[in-house]
This record gives sequence, C-alpha cells and structure tokens, in this order.
Amino acid sequence: MKYWSIIIWCSCLSLLTYAQSKPELSKNSKQYNGLYIFNDQVNKLFPSANVTYSKASVHKLISDIKIAKTDYKKYCIFLIGGSLMPSTNDMVAIKSFIAEGNTVFVAGNDYDSKWYNYFDITINQYNNTNNAISLTQPNTELTDTLQSRAIKNYTAYFNNYNIQKGIVLGKNADSTINFLKYNYGSGGIYFHTYPQIFMNYFLVERNNYSYTESALSYVPQYTSNIIVVTPRNSANYNGNQEPPPDMLSLIKNNSNLLSASLLTITLFALLLLFGFKRKQRNIPIVQPLQNNTMDYAKTIGDLYFNQKSNIDIAEKKLQFWQDTVRTKYQLPTHTMEKDFWEALAKKTGKTPALLKGLEQSIIRIRTKHVLSDAELLQWNNQINQFNA
Repeated sequence: MKYWSIIIWCSCLSLLTYAQSKPELSKNSKQYNGLYIFNDQVNKLFPSANVTYSKASVHKLISDIKIAKTDYKKYCIFLIGGSLMPSTNDMVAIKSFIAEGNTVFVAGNDYDSKWYNYFDITINQYNNTNNAISLTQPNTELTDTLQSRAIKNYTAYFNNYNIQKGIVLGKNADSTINFLKYNYGSGGIYFHTYPQIFMNYFLVERNNYSYTESALSYVPQYTSNIIVVTPRNSANYNGNQEPPPDMLSLIKNNSNLLSASLLTITLFALLLLFGFKRKQRNIPIVQPLQNNTMDYAKTIGDLYFNQKSNIDIAEKKLQFWQDTVRTKYQLPTHTMEKDFWEALAKKTGKTPALLKGLEQSIIRIRTKHVLSDAELLQWNNQINQFNA
C-alpha cells in the first residue's frame, strides 16, 4: 500500500508542477489572463476560418505558411504579449507577409526599438486613474473598473507613429492613440497597446466584449486562416528565443540518458510485479477481559476479614440492604419504625419471623461496638433469606 501512496504522491506533484508552469495565455485557460473567451469570440466572428494557436517564432511560422501555399493571401496572424521583442527575421517576414495581402494584429504594451526601425512606431506609458478606451469608428466607449487587472492604472499610447501611413482606430480617455492600422501593399497591420482586451477578465467586465468584437471586425471577413501567436514561457514574446528541445528526442539522441530511462522503466516494472503482492500481517492475540469487579470485591473482603472488623462488615452489608429496599421496593429507610416493617411485609410477602430477625439484627449492629463471628454469620444468612 505504501508503494501506491508514493506513486500517487509523485504523480500529483508532477501534475501540480505542470499546472504551475503551463502558460496562461492559452485558448483553454480560464485564468484571469487566459484566452478562453477570446477563442470563442473568434470562432463565432469567423465561423468558416481555421483558428489555430502557436508558440513558434513569427518568421518560422510565416515560412511554414509560404511552404504550404494554401490560401496564402487569406491569413491573419495575432501576436499577443506584454513586451514584444521580435527578431530581425520576424520584422522582415512580417513586412513581406502583409505586403502580399495578409493581415497581422499586434497587441502589446511594450514595443522594442525594432518596431520603430521597421514601422516608425513607439509606445509610452504613464499612471492614470481614468483608464477608459474607445474606438473612433464605431464610436464605442468602454470604461473598465479601476480595480480590475484588465487595464491597470496606467495609460499606454503610441507617442510616435507614421502620420502619413497610420490610420487611427482607437483612443484613450485623454485622446492619446492606442489603436492604429498601417496599410502595406495589399495587406495591413494593426497595433494595439492593450493585449488585455483579448483576456478573460476584460471580456467579462460589463460590456467590454463588444469593444473586442468591434476591434476584431477590422480583420477582413474573407480571412480563412487565423493563427494566434503567444509567448512560450512567460507573457513576453522574444523572437530570438529558441524553442525548448523535445524531451523524447533528447532522450533518444543521448545514449546514456536512454540507458538510464530503460533501466528506470525495468525497475518500475519489477516493482509492479513483485513489490505490490499482498503480505499477510501478524494476527494479534486478543487477551480476555478481566473481571475487575470481582477483584475489587475480593480485595475489600480480604481487607475487612484480615482486620477482624466484623462490625464494619455488618454495617456495609446493612447499607447495601437498605439501598436494595429503597431501589426495589421504593421504601424510605432513614426511619425503620413499625410502619416501615409493616409496609415491607406487604410488599415483599416475607414471614414476620424473618423480618423480626432482621429488625433485631439491625438494632444489634447499631448499638454494639463489637460483633462476634456467629452474629455476623447470622446477619449474613438473614440477608440471603430476604433476597431469595
């Protein structure tokens, strides 16, 4: 049984470790910053589109799309994260991708310098208690609760962008710009300063879901493939980060690790075969219960007998006899006068001689200081006859 407990405990620990390390920016995550509701929205707004999620770098993803060559000009890539740090290959691939007729939607609250180098765009932030956001077309204004984590107490805005190419689509409460579109070739790229608009706790706040729907309505309706790119291990996207190695491939390519894994599996199989068999436990010997009452009575009897205190023994037996009369016949024994003996005779049906003898013995016990063995024996026999 203890082996099963160890295995179950290790399994629970592994699941807990996996749950803690699992990124929350996932379509299946119902955590506050998950994409569960956003995924439902996208599938309803684009019912005929194929929606997938990826953690690959953008340039590798675009390269795979070009190799597939299926509806190449009907793709839309969402890049969602906190800090967006693409590689140079990412930027080159994005420009070529949108110029050929596709769409890219970027949502982040920190853009590194590469965005300025390729799209003339920079972002700034400052503390602000009024975190209302609105779209210029349509005129939809939404105010998030101040204490909500959807949009914290700060304002993010584009403080530098290409005025000739940029189209303003959304603003903050202080009229700073938070939503832009650039047209390149036959495609376009959208920039937003709040990735929270796609997260669960923003979408359940008041009517915020309509803001996200309106923002998504800018994506062309002919889009047939939507790919949502999220960071691998944190909220920040890094295009230069290499993907983590596949565990099975790592084991296969390392002979020592493969041997150790096979040995572990073999030992575990042997443990399953021979270690879990039922073992007979020792049957404990149950000792019989001791009659402590008899031992107590014998001890008390021996005490009085050894002391030769016949009067004490007689008084104790008198107390027990009085308790029996009070309990069994409901007669008071504090005064044992003529009325008492008459009532006792009626209730018990005992002979007058027996009751008279009891009365005389009680008077003898109460008046004498010493009682002979014969008198004690006579008193004991009278009680036995009464109880018979």
